Amino acid sequence: MRIGLVVDATCDLPHEFLRDNDIRVLPIHLHIGDELVIDRRIPDTMGAFLKRVQAGGLPESHTSPVGAEQLQPWILEELVERYDLVYCMTVAAARSGIYEQAAQAATTVMPKAQSQREAAGQSGDFTLRVIDSETAFSGQGVLAAEAVRLLKAGAHPNAIRTMLEKLRSQIGVYLVPNDLDRLRNEALKKGDNRKGAAIWLKGAALGLGSMLDVKPLVELRNGVEKVHVGGKGFAKAADKLFKFLAERVDSATLEAPHLCISYAGDMQDLKQMPAFQALEALCPKRGVSLYLAPLSMTGMINLGAGALAAAFAGANDGL
Repeated sequence: MRIGLVVDATCDLPHEFLRDNDIRVLPIHLHIGDELVIDRRIPDTMGAFLKRVQAGGLPESHTSPVGAEQLQPWILEELVERYDLVYCMTVAAARSGIYEQAAQAATTVMPKAQSQREAAGQSGDFTLRVIDSETAFSGQGVLAAEAVRLLKAGAHPNAIRTMLEKLRSQIGVYLVPNDLDRLRNEALKKGDNRKGAAIWLKGAALGLGSMLDVKPLVELRNGVEKVHVGGKGFAKAADKLFKFLAERVDSATLEAPHLCISYAGDMQDLKQMPAFQALEALCPKRGVSLYLAPLSMTGMINLGAGALAAAFAGANDGL
């Protein structure tokens, strides 16, 4: 059986990893003022977009899922004749309509898919399973990396889906936003009043975060946001996060051997931080794969330039 993997464009994994493991990227619509940008996690497009965000010239912008009808041709072209079974992992359904549209497309495309396979002389059914990752950004990366590991290990297709659905509830994402004004504005624009985030954003709205230059460390787990004090300035907040991640890796209690980190900035800035260097050296000693990728364009819109995200599957002891 030919099994394929799909992630949406908000999934933070390196381009090389996606390419080498033949992971297809479900496109997303970005609305930048009056401009429509199709996000497919193409490196050059992401790099140019980062420069726009860093320059501060980004107009009113938001994202939207590609509609189910528009997804059907993409499914027929990219998936139907290449694979027999596809797992499509999307950003949390609670945060985006991508899951809903992908699930609808997976159902409505089936008659066309079977006809296309028959015309191509392919026997057997085509199946597209859409999985709500219940997480975002680098958290999606952890789930996709584990899917690759399970496939390479020869896990049974039914077991893969079961294990992914179990793992998603154990994934924690940790965000260090550098642009608090953008974070606040995007949250208020969306009517964000979730517990934890709302407390921080209220303080940021009064200018406290910017005045003191205190960066929050926001934890996303099982749909719940919890805000921790990161540190005064981005460097201290990032240092705290990297040291916490090193503690989790060193504890040998991760539920999957993956650590995903994404950043809306120059990767060399992270690589020069002593805490990151220590984490990078520790991971192979503990059998953990470290993936460093650009933050998605959706992440840049919501979190701004300089935002840092990291994720792993396991307990959050020690933060």
